[in-house]
Amino acid sequence: KHWEKKSKKSLANKLISIPKQQTIMEVDPIEQYLPIAKTSKGAKALESLLQQVIDNPNVFVFGELLDMPTIKEIAGKSKYHDLLLLFAYGTYEEYNQNKSKYPVLTGSQEKKLRQLSLVEYAAHSKTLSYSFLIEKLCLPNVRELEDIIIECIYTNLVEGKMDQKGQCFQVFNAMGRDVKAGDYERIRDTLERWGEYTRT
Repeated sequence: KHWEKKSKKSLANKLISIPKQQTIMEVDPIEQYLPIAKTSKGAKALESLLQQVIDNPNVFVFGELLDMPTIKEIAGKSKYHDLLLLFAYGTYEEYNQNKSKYPVLTGSQEKKLRQLSLVEYAAHSKTLSYSFLIEKLCLPNVRELEDIIIECIYTNLVEGKMDQKGQCFQVFNAMGRDVKAGDYERIRDTLERWGEYTRT
């Protein structure tokens, strides 16, 4: 592991601030795959492309690729399309409960899906207990969980504070994931209610 013990200890109880130029949000790496998706022909070529996208450790948002006509053509016909949907909207728990639906994940893909799952949970709760995360992410111990959290902080997927004494992760902010088409109305209603609340 490339995390030094001293670094882990110093990170455990403070917010990690990442300079803007180092964040993954500066340049959207999904852009490089869109021209390839547009011209690729055949399920095998598209599946190979999807595997490259999922393997890329810097790609965490997939909506533009899912909207490509060529990618839509293999929807419901390819396990790799199902896998892309899982990485866009799902969690590691969903994968673990229905592994036969998807290709077998590599170690790096499993880590990435766990990172995205942490982002998902962080978007819905300001305090995440270690016991909850270990269960949902199917991790063997706290050390591996904290490795995932630290990596998510350094790639600017989440901002927060690890509380080792309280055995929890306090969430300050989380990256926005892809939004399913059917969720737009729910989000709009939530924003409207929030606007009404702030005006009162």
